[in-house]
Amino acid sequence: MQAVQRRLETVLVRVAEPGAAVPVPLPLRVLQRAPALRHPLGRLIGLGLRPEHPTG
Repeated sequence: MQAVQRRLETVLVRVAEPGAAVPVPLPLRVLQRAPALRHPLGRLIGLGLRPEHPTG
């Protein structure tokens, strides 16, 4: 999961550079066509598959 997070971050940083032309990856194109998947996918990327919880 961390590899996916790193890859997404790399792509987003390149997109943020001024004048950079980066093709939109297929998963992001799918999300543009299926907006109902945006929230669950964002939550998965942000929290991971097994979110950590403090004990005590």
